[in-house]
Amino acid sequence: MRSYYNQLDGGIGSVVPPQVASVARKPLSIAFEEIEADKITFERFDPEERARLEAEALAAAEADAAMLEVVPDLEA
Repeated sequence: MRSYYNQLDGGIGSVVPPQVASVARKPLSIAFEEIEADKITFERFDPEERARLEAEALAAAEADAAMLEVVPDLEA
């Protein structure tokens, strides 16, 4: 939230603004209001499951790259 308020003077920002209308000025207070209004959520994750999924994605990307290297040059 601080980065949102800091970028207001700088023009266009890529930071999501607060999700509630608030009279609070402190980011933590606004965050508590967002939680209370069910505007933000969290998701617990299993570190081992995340590592497995990342490894699978990396293996798939490497397989795709290897396929591109194997394609013969048709102009020859």
